[in-house]
Amino acid sequence: MDVKKYNRIKLWLSITSSALFFLIIFIITLSGIGELIESWLISFINSDYIRFVLFVIILSIITSFFTSPISFYSDYILEHKYGLSNLTLKIYLLDKSKSLGLSLLIGVPILLLFHYLLKNFPDNWWIFFSAAMFFISVVLAQIFAIFILPIFYKLKQIKDEKII
Repeated sequence: MDVKKYNRIKLWLSITSSALFFLIIFIITLSGIGELIESWLISFINSDYIRFVLFVIILSIITSFFTSPISFYSDYILEHKYGLSNLTLKIYLLDKSKSLGLSLLIGVPILLLFHYLLKNFPDNWWIFFSAAMFFISVVLAQIFAIFILPIFYKLKQIKDEKII
């Protein structure tokens, strides 16, 4: 396996995906599509918080539509091409679904907190949000091995005490 070539391809795919993401957000912002989405959401949702979360979800769906092929190539096809994965397509898609569910479970409360702080503390929101994100990161680091890792992997206790 040519490690340098693999790493170079992964790096360029990551850069391309990030650039595409920012280009799409830029286009949505400058073209007025963002305001159209906002107007549409205002027409039938009264809650600022729900509108904000749905707006972010809609933007995520739009950007994912364009960046998912790159992600699929990078995470599935390229990994198989270099013999670094033996996941079936079914398991790959199941893991992506679990990841999406977990992202929603963790991300939506963070979005709601962000909107609350922005709305109620317009001058100092960033201080409170930074502190909250620090606390959330510490908590997630503590619960990761116990609750999150087993969602994706089968964990077994190590029997050989020399390894421990």
